[in-house]
Amino acid sequence: GSLLAECKKGEKLNVSIFTQVREQEISLYGFSEKSEKQFFEKLLNISGIGPKMAVQIVSQPIDQFQTAVESGDVAFISQTPSVGKKMAQKIIVELKGKLDLSESSGTSRIPKNTSFNEAIDALESLGYKRHQVEPVLAEADKSLSTEELIKYFLSANA
Repeated sequence: GSLLAECKKGEKLNVSIFTQVREQEISLYGFSEKSEKQFFEKLLNISGIGPKMAVQIVSQPIDQFQTAVESGDVAFISQTPSVGKKMAQKIIVELKGKLDLSESSGTSRIPKNTSFNEAIDALESLGYKRHQVEPVLAEADKSLSTEELIKYFLSANA
C-alpha cells in the first residue's frame, strides 16, 4: 500500500528517504521499508528509468516483481503504466540475479526489528552478503542490540 495511506495524524512514522537534487529542484521520495528504497535506487541506475517510473514499479508487490524479473516475465513487468515491452526486457537484463530483497518478500526469518536491520546493513557494508548474514542472525537471541548482533555474527563466522 501507499505510505501516505498508512499514516495516521499525530503518529510517528519511520521512513527511508531518497533525496534527488537537480539544478531547479530538490525531490524527496519516502519508503516505509529500506528494501523498497534499495529497489528504487537499483531501478534509477537503469538508463531510461526516472523517479516517476521507479515509484510506479516500487508500488507493486516487490516479491511478485522480483519473481517476474528472475523468470523473465516481460508481460508482468510491462503491465506497469509507462513501462513498455522494451523497457521490461531492459529491466530483466539489468536486474536479473541482482534483486536480493528477501526482507520484503515476507519469507525472511529475521524479525522486522531495527537492531536486526541495522546489524544486517552494517555487516553488508563490511562486505558480507545478506544471504550469508540472515541465516546466522535468525539463530540469535531476539533481544540483542545491534552491536551484540554484529559480534554474534562475527564470532559465528570466525
